Amino acid sequence: MEKEVLPALIRGMSYQGMRVSEGTEACLAWQEMIGGNANAARRVTLRAALRKYCQQDTLAMAKLLEVLNATS
Repeated sequence: MEKEVLPALIRGMSYQGMRVSEGTEACLAWQEMIGGNANAARRVTLRAALRKYCQQDTLAMAKLLEVLNATS
């Protein structure tokens, strides 16, 4: 499911093209990473994808807050 608020309010910022691009995927990736079934290489890949997603998500929340505060 594509996030819609972010690209609508923050031009050029989206989750498109990211290995992990929404919360449910992040939860599933986390479970796979810590569940013990993923090999070392897969865990490295999952960790990198989760770090990118969480970095983007945190930045998105900060930018959205800026926009919302500017309009109030």
